[in-house]
Amino acid sequence: MINSNKLKPINWSIIIINSIIAIVIFFSFFAIVRAVLTENMADKISGVIYLVISIVLLIFWLKTKTILLIPGMLMNLSIAMHFFFHIRTLTILINVILLLIMCYLLFVHLKHHSIYRNIFELTAKAVNETKDGYTQRSYPVGSSNFSKGELLGLAEFLKKQLIAIPYEESNAIVFVLVEDWFGYLYDLHGGYEKVTRIVFSYEGSVTTSISKSDYSKYKEALTFDQLCDSLGNLFIEFMQHFQKGDLANILEKIK
Repeated sequence: MINSNKLKPINWSIIIINSIIAIVIFFSFFAIVRAVLTENMADKISGVIYLVISIVLLIFWLKTKTILLIPGMLMNLSIAMHFFFHIRTLTILINVILLLIMCYLLFVHLKHHSIYRNIFELTAKAVNETKDGYTQRSYPVGSSNFSKGELLGLAEFLKKQLIAIPYEESNAIVFVLVEDWFGYLYDLHGGYEKVTRIVFSYEGSVTTSISKSDYSKYKEALTFDQLCDSLGNLFIEFMQHFQKGDLANILEKIK
C-alpha cells in the first residue's frame, strides 16, 4: 500500500470543469449555426470545422507522437467527410470502430498512468531529505548478479503489466518509465535519453536516471541521489521477487 503522497496531486476538478466548458461552447456554436444558416451551408461549415480539428490533431501527433490522438483525428476526419458527402451509414460504422479503439487506448493509458505515479510514490516513500536538488547525471545504485535470461523475463513481465517499457541493448536491459506509454512502446520518440530509466548491465552494474519532468512532480525538492538510489533498489526488489516466482508481490506493491 502506498501512503507517502509526496507527488503533487492531479487537479481533476479543473480538468473536468474546463472539459465541460469546452463541450458546451463547441455544441452551442453548432446549434447557433444550424439555427441561423440553411442546412446545406451549415453542413459545409461543420465539415470545415471538423476537418480543421483533424488537421490540428495530426499536427499535435507529428509533434508528440502520442498514439491516443490518432483515433480522435480519424474520427473528426470521418465526421467531416460525412458533412461534405453525406455518407451516413459508413460514417457511423467507422466512428463506432474508432470510438472502441479510443476507449481501449484511453483505458490502457489511465491504467498505466496510475501505475506510473505509484512507482514514483514508492520511490519517494523512504526519502525525507531536501538538501540536494535535481541533476541530470545518472546515479550508480550498486551491483546485481541477475542473469541475462532473468532480466529479459522481468522485462517481458513489466511490459505486459504496463509497469515499464524495456529496451534491450547489447550490454544491458533498460527499463523506461514514461507517461506516454504507446509512444515509447512503439519507439516513436527515437530514444530514451531524456526520460527516467533504470539500467541493468549484463556485467552486474545498476544505474538510474530520473528526468527533470518526473522530478518536478514532487511537492518538495527531495534529495536527488536518494531518489535515484530508491528507484534502483525498487527495481532490484522487483527482480528478486521475479527470481522467486513471486509475481503477485510485485503487483501488490505498486497498487
